[in-house]
Amino acid sequence: MAKALELQVGLRRDGSAKDWVNDNSSVGYFSNPDALTAPDDHTMGNSARTISSVRTPGTRNVTMSLFKEFSLARLREGTRLEYRLEAFNAFNHPQFDVPDTAVGSDTFGKIFNTANRSRELQMALKFYW
Repeated sequence: MAKALELQVGLRRDGSAKDWVNDNSSVGYFSNPDALTAPDDHTMGNSARTISSVRTPGTRNVTMSLFKEFSLARLREGTRLEYRLEAFNAFNHPQFDVPDTAVGSDTFGKIFNTANRSRELQMALKFYW
């Protein structure tokens, strides 16, 4: 049976309750892994089913297109050639996947993957007649 998440109320050195935000980003955690613990067997946790202050990393994805038409009226009236250049994830920004949600594991709160692919370029020629 799945265990509910329990909000662990502990104190930091400065005396405030534990926060979701990770103070040490060099550790590789997106959020504070010590803020949640699994409750004891046959007990309910005291946190909400959805915790609105916990967020996954944001996304930034830019897709760009460049089109250029060349008239080929010298060959035949109304003909033209279109050159297309399309870039998917043009700026190659990584979009990180969701953190590991297995409470109590050594990897809880860590992010291991990206959710998007790397930059892709696509070129095409289109002939209209």
